Amino acid sequence: MAAALEKVPGVVDVKIHEGPMEGFAAVGGLVLEAAEARAVLMSARALAGLLQGPREYFGEDVGAAFVYYEGFFTGRAMGEYLSRFGREGALAMLPRIWEARGYGTHIEMLSDPNGGRYRFEVGRLIECEVLSKYLRGPAKTSHFFRGMIAGVLSVVEGGEWEVEEVECINDGSDRCAFDARRK
Repeated sequence: MAAALEKVPGVVDVKIHEGPMEGFAAVGGLVLEAAEARAVLMSARALAGLLQGPREYFGEDVGAAFVYYEGFFTGRAMGEYLSRFGREGALAMLPRIWEARGYGTHIEMLSDPNGGRYRFEVGRLIECEVLSKYLRGPAKTSHFFRGMIAGVLSVVEGGEWEVEEVECINDGSDRCAFDARRK
């Protein structure tokens, strides 16, 4: 595969990695485009500014709500794209897309057979890792990812969703976990 890709004009130094990758990456300054979306590369400091800045400027409650809705509208846009593949296809692709974009190193989605509930378990969630140095004591920090889950589900499943972060690496857990329930 790498040899075939290197034959494409403008593509150089192709490396194939198996399994999920941490963080954000680019090779030789190139940015991959896929699924009608362009990846945005930024440093951990810039990401921290986007996630922590509103909380510092507006205060914890308003800032956290601001970051949640940033995630919600991001998730909603992603859900609109994924819904082209039907409900089952969209839900099957979702964790792998989030892993490929560097949100977490392992994302598992569990669903309630009776419907209306999901659990997302995320290893090394980038949001919580980046914000860990801004915390004083244990805290649930992932307002963006929580909003993203609610946004995707609002389109793919329909209706409103309440998403709660029930485990966080910043509380000492080995992962972040989110429970999503239909309102």
